[in-house]
Amino acid sequence: FVLSVDGEDDELKDRYSKEWDNFITPYFRKQLKSIAREAINNGIGWGFVYIDPEDELLKVDNYKSETLYPKWIDDSHKTFDALVRDYVEQEYTDDGIQNVNKVELWTENEVEKYIADGLDLEPDGDENISTHLNNQQGWGRIPFIFLKSSDDEMPLLKLIKSYIDGYDELNSKSVDSLIDDIEPVVLFKGISAEIHDLTEAKELFYTLKSASVEEQGDVNFLQAKIDIDNVQKKLENIKKDIKEFSCTVNTQDIQFGSNPSGIALKAAYQDLDIYMNDIETE
Repeated sequence: FVLSVDGEDDELKDRYSKEWDNFITPYFRKQLKSIAREAINNGIGWGFVYIDPEDELLKVDNYKSETLYPKWIDDSHKTFDALVRDYVEQEYTDDGIQNVNKVELWTENEVEKYIADGLDLEPDGDENISTHLNNQQGWGRIPFIFLKSSDDEMPLLKLIKSYIDGYDELNSKSVDSLIDDIEPVVLFKGISAEIHDLTEAKELFYTLKSASVEEQGDVNFLQAKIDIDNVQKKLENIKKDIKEFSCTVNTQDIQFGSNPSGIALKAAYQDLDIYMNDIETE
C-alpha cells in the first residue's frame, strides 16, 4: 500500500512521511503478510508491537496464533484485558538442546514469565517484572494486535477440508483400481487351492508367460472395471467446490473467447477480491 500526506506545512509533511517510511519497511510488509497467512490458516493472526532497542523504531512481529490465549471481555471478541502466551523454547545446555515450556501472562502494564513443569508454574528467573522487559513493555494496553479472516475466527481450511479429503480418497481409490487393472488377478482352474501351489503357479506364470493345468483346467484373468470418465467428472466437480468455497481462481476455467476483456477477468476474481477486501478492512 502507499501513503500520501496532505497539508500546507511542507516540513511537517516531510517529517510525517519519513516516519511512516521508517515503519512501513520491507520487514514490516513481510510480517504483515505472515499475520494475514496466520489469520487465513487459523482464523486469527497476531502481531506483537514493540520498539526495537537497536534503532528505536516501532515494529511488529508475527506470533503463532496457536500459542496465544486472549481473555476476551465481550462476546464479539473485539477487546481483551489479559493474554496468555504458552510456547516451547529451545535452550542449549551441557546435555544438548532442551525444549522448555514457557508461559507468559500479559496485562495492560506488566508481563509475568513462568516455566511450566506439567501443571506447575515456576517464576522464570528474574524475568518476572513489571512494565519493562528489555524491548517488551506495557503501553497501557496489551501490546498484541489481532487480525481475523472472518468474524467467527474460522480457518479457511475448515470450510473445504472435507472436500479435499473426499478428492484425495476418490483419487487414491481410482489410482488403486488402475493399478489392479494393469496387474489383474490370475484365476487358475484345475490347480490345488493350497497356498504353496497357488504361489508357485503364479510365479511360474509371470516368469514363463505360460501355465500348465490339469485336464478340464483353465487360466483367465479377473480385472477391475473402473469408469474413468465418471471418476474424472466427479473429481472435477469436487475441485470446483474446493475453489468455490476457498475463493480461489482457476485461470484454466476462465472462458475469454476470441476477444478477452478486463470485465471477464474481473468477474473471475470477484470472490477472491471480496474475501481479500474483508481481510484488508479488518
